[in-house]
Amino acid sequence: MNSRLLVAVTIALVVCSCRNVTTDTLLAANVSDFDKSPPEPLSPTSGSLARSLDVTFTWTSRAGFATYQVEVSTSSDFSKPIAGSPFTAQGNSLLVNLPDAVQYWWQVKTSLMQGSPVSATFNALDDAIYVYCQESTTCDDTGQLGNKLKPYQTLRVAISNAKAFGKKVKVASRGSSGAAYSESITMADGVSMYGGYNSTFVESQRNTATNITAVSSSAIPV
Repeated sequence: MNSRLLVAVTIALVVCSCRNVTTDTLLAANVSDFDKSPPEPLSPTSGSLARSLDVTFTWTSRAGFATYQVEVSTSSDFSKPIAGSPFTAQGNSLLVNLPDAVQYWWQVKTSLMQGSPVSATFNALDDAIYVYCQESTTCDDTGQLGNKLKPYQTLRVAISNAKAFGKKVKVASRGSSGAAYSESITMADGVSMYGGYNSTFVESQRNTATNITAVSSSAIPV
C-alpha cells in the first residue's frame, strides 16, 4: 500500500470514528472530567410568578459542557412541551417567549447527563390580570395568582396588582345569571378594565352581551 493510500484510509477512519461524537465531547480531552450531574434550575424558581411571557431561564453550568437542552412544558411529566421545546442553549441562560399566562414546568439536560433531570415549576402573567369568581361561591383570593389558570376572585386585589405591575384587568362573567361582583372598588390611574369574558378568557369568545360582567349591579365599562 503506497503512502497516499495509507493517508486516505487513515482520514476516513478518523471521520467515521468521530461522526457520533457531540460538540461537547470534543471540548475536553478526557470525558471523565465532565460533570455529568443534572443541571439545577436557578430562575424562575419553583413557586415563582413571572410578570411577563418573556422569561429568561438560568441554570447551573456543568464542567465540560457548552450546550444544554432546555425543556419547557405545561404538564409536570413534560408530555405537553411548548412550541420549540426542547431548546438548544449555549451557556447557562436562555430567553423564551411563552405562549400563554398559565403554569409551566422546566428542566435542563446535557448530552452525557447521568441521573434524573431536576425540574422546577412557575406561573406566568401576560399583559393582563385576570378575575373570575364562580357564581354562588364566596370570592376568595387565597392561593390565586391573577393569571388565566389561577385568576383572582376579587376586583379590588386585581386592580391593585394591575397598578403595581402595569397591566390591564380582564373580568369573566360569574355565570349565566349575570351575578355581580359584590364589592366596592376604586379604579386606579392607568388601569383599564375589560369585561365580557367567560372563564376560559379566550379572546375570540369575548361577548359583553352574553357574558355579563357587573359590579354591584353596575356594568363594568369596556
